[in-house]
Amino acid sequence: MSRYIVGDIHGCYTTLQSLLCTVGFNPSRDELWAVGDLIGRGPDPLRTLTYLANLDNAFQCTLGNHDLHFLAVYSGCQPIRASHCTRELLSAPNISQLVGWLRHQPLTLSDNCNNLFVSHAGIPPAWNVHQASEYASEVESILLGSDWKQLLMHMYGDQPDKWCSSLLGYDRYRFIINALTRMRYCTTDGRLDLSWKEPPHLEVPANLKPWYSFVPESETTLFFGHWAALCGKTERNDIIGLDTGCIWGGPLTLYDCDRQEKVSVPSLES
Repeated sequence: MSRYIVGDIHGCYTTLQSLLCTVGFNPSRDELWAVGDLIGRGPDPLRTLTYLANLDNAFQCTLGNHDLHFLAVYSGCQPIRASHCTRELLSAPNISQLVGWLRHQPLTLSDNCNNLFVSHAGIPPAWNVHQASEYASEVESILLGSDWKQLLMHMYGDQPDKWCSSLLGYDRYRFIINALTRMRYCTTDGRLDLSWKEPPHLEVPANLKPWYSFVPESETTLFFGHWAALCGKTERNDIIGLDTGCIWGGPLTLYDCDRQEKVSVPSLES
């Protein structure tokens, strides 16, 4: 059995199939994990979600900000926008099943035996991987409950920007969602800065650092996506970026856990 962890797919179904063919992925014996943003902006969200959902136990993923936004659009909390390319998906005959499947996906994945941890954007300075999974489960339980639409209605906004264990209600859930699905930079005092998107090698405000610069070296390898401008470059062996900007014309990348190496294919989407 091989395990592969793929970066942000964004509905790029054709490129995903090319990448899986390149590594010889076989769902009868292999596992495919994904860092989230399965859909959003790409041309084939319906085929992408249908394929991944049909992989059953051979597939696991974390939810990304685009996946959550799609659920908000489906629930009527947000308007449909042409740029997100989800209109076909919303009118699909199997949409209720796909939405139910998405709602069952977690915000973090971990394999303690092999020291692997996955979230869409990373983990904020105030948490370790165990806390990240614990706090994620709070949001996951609401997504599966009767108040899931209320959660999505209240998840938008950049505040609060600093974690406090006494946070309650939607403020608490909003921080958890932002930290795990939207974060790139944090301030030197540990606050989320959700506005700056450029990679660290360009000029960055002096009070901002990439979130992963706050993470101490560990035996656990952290995998994340979300930050296309980073092109997967963290300069660390224990923190692996997998969003290489397929939706923007860059390659689609996965990590082969057996060989401990990245594999990429060019984007085939128009």
